[in-house]
Amino acid sequence: MENARTQAMRQPGVSEPLPTITLCMIVKDEERCLARCLASAREWVDEIVVVDTGSGDSTVDIALEFGARVLHHRWRDDFAAARNLGLEAAQSDWILVLDADEEIEQGCGAALRDAVANTSADALQLIRRNQHSPGELTRYGVESLVRVFRNRPEYRYHQPIHEQVLPAIQEGGGMVEPAHQVTLSHDGYLGASGHAGESKALRNLGIVERLVKAAPHDPYYLFHKGMSLVSLGRWDAAYQALEKMVNMPASKDLSDMVQCTAHMKLGQIALQQKAYAQGAAWALSSLSWDPDRTPAQHVLGICCLYLGHYEDAAIWLDKVRHSPMVDPAHHADLDGLVGFARAQAKQG
Repeated sequence: MENARTQAMRQPGVSEPLPTITLCMIVKDEERCLARCLASAREWVDEIVVVDTGSGDSTVDIALEFGARVLHHRWRDDFAAARNLGLEAAQSDWILVLDADEEIEQGCGAALRDAVANTSADALQLIRRNQHSPGELTRYGVESLVRVFRNRPEYRYHQPIHEQVLPAIQEGGGMVEPAHQVTLSHDGYLGASGHAGESKALRNLGIVERLVKAAPHDPYYLFHKGMSLVSLGRWDAAYQALEKMVNMPASKDLSDMVQCTAHMKLGQIALQQKAYAQGAAWALSSLSWDPDRTPAQHVLGICCLYLGHYEDAAIWLDKVRHSPMVDPAHHADLDGLVGFARAQAKQG
């Protein structure tokens, strides 16, 4: 499948053809969002390969309407295996990996094409903007993910859940380069409440608990066990799993983002349980990995407020107030907290 943009750019006289891109996806019952995802990518890729793991809705029909090659794969509690089936079928120079609840943000498709055409790297890190539900402190969260990489047989996913391709690229000596001009929008967390969200969390927890049982000292599995328990509201068990994980020896498989998130979640749970000194300590540790992590700044500011450390509380909560990620609906409350902390500091 060659799109109009690619055809137009393959004119006579061009010495080297542009590198081609295959979009690879795994899906199941994604009729809510699949068309939107494919519409955002169709113009910018040369081929679409969709691995369906047993959809009972119109997911397959939607994929076919967009010209995708659909492969059917029996689900075996292994996301990496499903991903790799799609990679085996890809015929382009580069792979783009998207989930159905993601889309390429407007204006970023051309940047994606330019990035693969002008890099000597083996993989590119894109920015994913995770949309948060109304009422949450932040409107979105941002993370950097390897979602574009050269189509090479040694570049394959591993880990049955929360699967990763970066270790294979690094083991092969491949260079990874940021392409932060390319942004993905992800709204999967918006639909993660209710029965559907609980079912997904329980599925993930079942898979990761089997992995933890087989490899109890693997911090990566413990992290995802803890995060699955967080999503189910099982705070005590989540705290135990995450605390065990952060106390393990450092592992090359754990990114700074994972470390930062684990410490931040521990801080949030400690704050919820009114363990303010511990919450502040966890939040500070999280900020050592990422000084601009707004939720960790918020935890630290609130804990300092309860601990009577009013000057510090005012500093951290003011940082939160001015973060572009914070929902404006929270500005008035944050302004009030900052004002209260400053007033108390003057009195003290």
